[in-house]
Amino acid sequence: MSALALLRTLFRYQAWANNELLEKIESLDPELHKEERHAAIHLINHSYVVDRNRPI
Repeated sequence: MSALALLRTLFRYQAWANNELLEKIESLDPELHKEERHAAIHLINHSYVVDRNRPI
């Protein structure tokens, strides 16, 4: 597998994982799962910040 093909695979996987997490966050009742929603949003924010600071 070429480096480009590997990167494409990794980016597709990351997009899939982000989508799964966002769907789960969206499905949580804000009142019943306040702490879980906060932790999940914190996690996705951390992932975003890490991605933005990753050298290309």
